[in-house]
Amino acid sequence: MSSLHPKVEQFKSFVEKHPKLIEHVRNRKESWQPYYEKWLLYGEEDEYWDDFKEDGQRSATKEKRANNQELFQKLSNMMNNMDMNKLQDQMNQLNGVISNVQSLIQQFQQQNSGSDWSQGAQQHRPDPFKFGKD
Repeated sequence: MSSLHPKVEQFKSFVEKHPKLIEHVRNRKESWQPYYEKWLLYGEEDEYWDDFKEDGQRSATKEKRANNQELFQKLSNMMNNMDMNKLQDQMNQLNGVISNVQSLIQQFQQQNSGSDWSQGAQQHRPDPFKFGKD
């Protein structure tokens, strides 16, 4: 069982995925502290770490980043093309529908709690198979 802080454990796992970082720190005889602080500050996906990735990891990261930029661009275009007044009208209509449904539910609950509606309705309901009997 490890006695290291969970963040330190996560950093160790991160470092194991970046062998060039290990090599870099060992060759320059540097401390891990500045890299740990950058990892905490920037996170694992920051471009700073690209230089320490293997070539296959680098291309996957660049592809992921390009996909994220494309998605952001699409969302940005959607927001620019959106008519806020129209959206506000639709939200108001939806709010009205929700209010009406809530009102109907409250009325139904009041009817049920005010009297035993379901039993009373069944007692007053004629038997559909009683026709032709004397």
